[in-house]
Amino acid sequence: MFRPIHLRHVRGPHDHFWRNDHRLDRLEKAGLIKRAPNPEDRRGTHVSLTEEGLDTIDRIVPLHVENETQALAGLSREEQETLDRLLGKLIAGLDAS
Repeated sequence: MFRPIHLRHVRGPHDHFWRNDHRLDRLEKAGLIKRAPNPEDRRGTHVSLTEEGLDTIDRIVPLHVENETQALAGLSREEQETLDRLLGKLIAGLDAS
């Protein structure tokens, strides 16, 4: 389970939280997620995948991995490791803000 705040990296730099709520609304309407109130914080919501959501993830993750493999094929192993390290720093910077 996660909170909608965990989707902050999905947003663009000028997005607002309501856009994530809209995305969650669409996922919930499609039957891919379910929401429940956070019992520890009435302002928050827990989000979890439904069985259909899990099935969808199981179906699309291999396609995503294949796309990543193709995208990285032009980089040497050392370049891939450098990219991984730099992206890690970028994400850490986003987490700090």
